[in-house]
Amino acid sequence: MVVNNIDVSSFKATLMKKDIQTAEIATYDDWLRNSLNPLYLGKKETYKSIKIQLVIEDSNDENCLINISNLIKQFEKCTIKFNGLSFYYDCLIVDKSHVRVVSTFYTLDVELKSGYAYKAAVTENLDHVSSKTINVLGNLPSPAIVTITSPLDTISITLTGFGDSITIKNLKANIPVIVDGETCMVMSNGLNKFGDTDMWEFPSLQLGANTIGTSSANCVINISYKPKYI
Repeated sequence: MVVNNIDVSSFKATLMKKDIQTAEIATYDDWLRNSLNPLYLGKKETYKSIKIQLVIEDSNDENCLINISNLIKQFEKCTIKFNGLSFYYDCLIVDKSHVRVVSTFYTLDVELKSGYAYKAAVTENLDHVSSKTINVLGNLPSPAIVTITSPLDTISITLTGFGDSITIKNLKANIPVIVDGETCMVMSNGLNKFGDTDMWEFPSLQLGANTIGTSSANCVINISYKPKYI
């Protein structure tokens, strides 16, 4: 098991148990008088619960307690990945407890909450073409990171297929513009370029087929997203 890119064995810990639940789903409905069926108003996925148990064994009790303390510090706000699974989880700690079993041997139980599981980023390219259909994996919509590189100074480029259209103005030759749906930022050459962008929302991809278009086929567009799972 890895937490924040650190193997738990670095803390003299071994994963013994894990319990990964799917997200809780809250549905909203109203059963109108004389209606045969309830009226479905929508849903919302809430946090998923992840419970793990580790054993910590070191040369003395003090080292064990230090390792437990350091582990809990990592778990406060973390990204975790389990051996044998391709999923990543961005988590916050909910609860923790540890028990001294015998001298130099402890168990640590940790409960975490995570919004969703996701896999390593998938990248699609539009290389001097005006459109491309992307089949998005996962079972939840995913924010997208879109990088636009024009070989020439360009007044504006408009992208479609991410919901509402996105227009980026004043592109400089061979200097990428990054429209980041994860961090909600627009950057170019290390500077904020949000003022040169017209859009109602940051780019995201829906499940299944997404046809992405550009007003200029004379550019290279990279689209990166992480498949998300409930």
